[in-house]
Amino acid sequence: MLETLWFFLLGILFMAFVVMDGFDWGVGIVQPFLCRNAHDRQAAQATIGPFWDGNEVWLIAAGGTLYFAFPKLYAISFSGFYLPLMLLLWILILRALALELGHQWEQPLWQRFWHFVFASSSSLIALVFGVALGNLIRGVPLDTTGYFLLPFWTNFSPRSSELGVFDGFTLVLGVYAVLLCAGHGLAWLELKAEPELAHKAGQLLTRIWAIVLVCDGLIAGFTYWIQPRFFGANQWVSVLLGLGALTAWVVMRWLPHQRFLLSCLHLVGLLLACFCAMLPFGLLEAGSASGIRLQDLAAPSGQLKLALFWWVPALGLVCGYFVFVHKKFWGRILSH
Repeated sequence: MLETLWFFLLGILFMAFVVMDGFDWGVGIVQPFLCRNAHDRQAAQATIGPFWDGNEVWLIAAGGTLYFAFPKLYAISFSGFYLPLMLLLWILILRALALELGHQWEQPLWQRFWHFVFASSSSLIALVFGVALGNLIRGVPLDTTGYFLLPFWTNFSPRSSELGVFDGFTLVLGVYAVLLCAGHGLAWLELKAEPELAHKAGQLLTRIWAIVLVCDGLIAGFTYWIQPRFFGANQWVSVLLGLGALTAWVVMRWLPHQRFLLSCLHLVGLLLACFCAMLPFGLLEAGSASGIRLQDLAAPSGQLKLALFWWVPALGLVCGYFVFVHKKFWGRILSH
């Protein structure tokens, strides 16, 4: 019971990270298509300026929670995904440098270079996290000791005996994640950017969401082919997600002021379905409907009970900080 509770607490942190930092990535992804001049780029980045560095706290909190609540899962995952994690670290560093250095020198070539770095690193972050989720859904090739080590790619077949981090299924999930974050970023810009830029973001968002709705169904079918257990014991989750996506599209079409909230709920729903479908396992094995159970990955129950006494207040402090920041910067954020 405690293992399942902590699994969902871990899930809450990852969902908060994707929702809160996802609109930062989305702004970077859509910037080359939406912002045609320096003023628009400055206005777009101004909407995430007060938030982007704080949003990454959720990733640190999730990593810390994974470390003490599921130490074996932490060890297995970080050793198996060592190369992709190092790649992700460098991408995060480059993105932070782009945001901090891009406005330090009013030289066109300097600014264009860092705008390119910001857009490409934002896209790559979303892609890598989508690929990581695809690996968890597909499963990993566990050996007799319960560990694994994946190369970047082999033959790109998701049903190969020699799997890689990147294959046909995980790359599709990565591209889908980029599309989701692009829509999330557009919804944020429509809510927070200057009126002219917000209007352009809203127009593009309507088209993106039409594509997302179609992709939801295609990804569901692809997932069923790769990992049928995601639609077995948790069929109700799939039905609710389908109805939720359809409702979100209708509301987004006719009630544009609610688009960002619905984009948040859509992301949470997708991730929640994944967490529910994995139970009672914490890590799935490729080519199988089983894996390593949560009980075998979790810390001792006494440690998990004790951690609740400090984890819950700590989460309250983090939430209080985010409420304060978003309340302070309520409304549209102007570039000047």
